[in-house]
Formats: sequence, C-alpha cells, structure tokens
Amino acid sequence: MTYTTFLTQVLIHTSQLANTQFGRVSGQSKGDDNNQVLTQTDLEIGQFIITELKKNYPEHNIIDEEAGIIDHGSI
Repeated sequence: MTYTTFLTQVLIHTSQLANTQFGRVSGQSKGDDNNQVLTQTDLEIGQFIITELKKNYPEHNIIDEEAGIIDHGSI
C-alpha cells in the first residue's frame, strides 16, 4: 500500500469518527494545562491511527501525543 493510499483511508475514517461526535463531546483538562482539552474522541482517533500504522507499517516508529513513543527500532 502506498503512503498516499494509507493516509487517504486513515483520514477518511478518522474524519467520520470526528463527525459522528461533533457537538456531542465533553472534554477534560489535560494534566496541569487547563488550556488543553482531551476528549474520548481524541483518544479513539489516536488509537485507530496507531493500530493502522502497526498493521500496515509494523517496522515504523510511532510518536503520538497521548501514547508517547512506540519504538520499533526504525530510523
């Protein structure tokens, strides 16, 4: 699968997730920074992206705002 195809498929799915929750989410302040809000939708989208990356590019490292660094030893 090309990167373009992968990104297109992931963006379509994640935009659908975001749209289904638009206007219906409540968030909580993130850590000590009251200016950052974290929602369940944020977590679901992040987890979906991580799952798809692991499935399609298992050798790639991943850096995620919430999950942190997932090191697979790639450069």
